[in-house]
Amino acid sequence: MILLDEQRSSFDFEHYQPRESTAIPTPRRGLLRAMLSELEAYNDQVDGKPTLKIADLASLPDEELAQIRPVRQPECKISLRDGLVWARPAATLDPVVLFPVDAPALAAFNLFDGKRDLREVSQALAGPTRWPPEKCWAYTRGLFLKLANQRVCVPK
Repeated sequence: MILLDEQRSSFDFEHYQPRESTAIPTPRRGLLRAMLSELEAYNDQVDGKPTLKIADLASLPDEELAQIRPVRQPECKISLRDGLVWARPAATLDPVVLFPVDAPALAAFNLFDGKRDLREVSQALAGPTRWPPEKCWAYTRGLFLKLANQRVCVPK
């Protein structure tokens, strides 16, 4: 499959660098699920557990974000087609392209298992990519934020 320049740039995760809260649209189909998540977060907050909205992840300092352990949403269906990794989050009907199968994003995504924090995922990219640590971190951070906004993964 041939990718257009604008498609290729959407996989340039090290440049996906929002530093403030982001708006995450909720499709009508996912409204009930979103309301349930908000209620669970409120209950956790009442119980004294730390809570954070997905939209606020980008505003966290890198030191705090690096400690998050990303995990894929179990309801999100992942598939491969035409050399690309696709996802269909539970709240949507249409699948979305995540990244090409030969991108470093696949190695990072496979480490989003809830066992490793973002810093560890970033460090794991250094060997195969031979990138400097700053680029590995920027790439991992951007990948996580983009996938969290697409409801493909969440912090554990």
